[in-house]
Amino acid sequence: MGGDGTLRIAKKLFDDGVPVVGVPKTIDNDIRGTDVTFGFDTAVEIATEGIDRIHSTAQSHHRVMIVEVMGRTAGWIALHAGIAGGEMLF
Repeated sequence: MGGDGTLRIAKKLFDDGVPVVGVPKTIDNDIRGTDVTFGFDTAVEIATEGIDRIHSTAQSHHRVMIVEVMGRTAGWIALHAGIAGGEMLF
């Protein structure tokens, strides 16, 4: 159970004849062949809560707020949380 690094090592073990069952788990949701990985929904939920909490503060003080989220090579958390938070300013 793990992300692309863990599954890459599991593939090497499999190629060497070791029976392996791989379960994709990464908040980045960047493993090919999967729709949603374990951890992604939670990451989006937490990021969306953060956006919701600062939205009213930014509006009342006429300020721009930037929310930075994880996403090594994929911006899935930012995309989903931005849509869910109602703001899509990049």
